[in-house]
Amino acid sequence: MTTGTERHLTAAIAGPVVIAAALGALAVLTGSTWLLLLAGAGVGVVVAAVLIRPRLDDVTVSMTGPVRVAVGEPVTHRLRVHNSGASSAPPLRLTHTLRGLADHSVYVVGLPPGGSAEVDITRTALQRGVAPGCLIRLESSAPLGLLAVSRATSYRQPFVVHPAVVAPDRSVSHQLGIDDAIDPVPGPGLDIAGVREWQHGDDPRRVHWRSTARRGRLIVAERGLGASTALSLAVVGPSEAPDWEEVVALAAATCRAAQLEGRQVTVRAWNGGPGPAVHGRSVVSLLDWWAELGDVALPWPTALVAAGSGDPKTRQLTVLASAQVRVVWWDELYARGAAAGLAVARLEVPAR
Repeated sequence: MTTGTERHLTAAIAGPVVIAAALGALAVLTGSTWLLLLAGAGVGVVVAAVLIRPRLDDVTVSMTGPVRVAVGEPVTHRLRVHNSGASSAPPLRLTHTLRGLADHSVYVVGLPPGGSAEVDITRTALQRGVAPGCLIRLESSAPLGLLAVSRATSYRQPFVVHPAVVAPDRSVSHQLGIDDAIDPVPGPGLDIAGVREWQHGDDPRRVHWRSTARRGRLIVAERGLGASTALSLAVVGPSEAPDWEEVVALAAATCRAAQLEGRQVTVRAWNGGPGPAVHGRSVVSLLDWWAELGDVALPWPTALVAAGSGDPKTRQLTVLASAQVRVVWWDELYARGAAAGLAVARLEVPAR
C-alpha cells in the first residue's frame, strides 16, 4: 500500500483575493479605515484557509469485493471509511479507480473521532484484464472551500475481469467428423466410440437416431474407447480487429465448455510467434489466462501449420480468428493443413 498527499488552492480562492485587493485599493484612494479593515478581513480569510486546512492523515479506507468477474457483469465493492484520529474528519469525496471498471466517486459525511461509514459502489465490468490493485483518492476542501487536500492510496489486491460470457461454439466435432468417427477397436465401454450402419442382429437400443436422421438409414452406435475428443485451439489475430473481444469471449467459452465436459484443452495464441502452448490448466486458471491475453497477430498459414499445434493423436486443429480475416487466408490454411495431414476446423465470430 502506498500513499501520497497533495494540496492545492481551489478556484474559489480568487473571490476573497480579488475582493481584498479591490478594497485595499479603494482604502488607499479614499483613506477609509473601514475599507482597509474589510480588505484585511479578506486577507484573513485566505490565511485562515491555509491554517485550518482539512486533515485526512487519520482517515483510513478498507475494501471488500469480488476478485474475479466477467465483462458485462455488475460488480459491487464495499468501502469502509474510518477516522482513527482524536479530532473530527471533514466531509470528503472518495473516488475509486480500478482497471476494467469506470471510475466512481461518492460523498462521505464528516466523521467524529473513531467514527466509520460504509459505502457500496456498484458498476458494470467494461473491459477484460488483470489489475494488480486499485487506487482510492480522498479529497476535501472543508470548511471554507479555498484549499483542497487530496490523499491517494493504492492497494495491492489483484482483480481479474474475464471475457464476456457467451455461448460456446460446438461445431468443431461436426466439422472434424468426430461425431461419426468409427473406433477401429470397439469394445464393451460405455462411451460412444463411433457409429456404423445397421447390421442384422444388432440391438435396436443401439440405434443412433441423430446419425440415422442425418443419413436417412439406420445407424447404430459402436461402444468402446471412443475417438479423441481433445480440443486443440489456435487463436490468431489481428487483435486490432473490431470484433477481437468477441473472438476472445468465444474462445474462452468454447474452452470452458470443453473442460467442463472433461475434455483435454490445449490453446496457443499467436503473438508474433507461435508462443508456448497452454494446457493442463483448471477452468478458472485458463479464464485468467484469457483475461490477460495481450496483442495477437495473424500468422501466415504455413507458419501456423508448421507450429504443430494440433492434437498429436488425431492431427486435428481448431482455428479461431476475427471475421475480418479474408477467405483466401482460410483457403490457404485448409490447403497447407491437408498437405501436412492436419484436419482444420474453423471457428469465427459471425460478421456484424
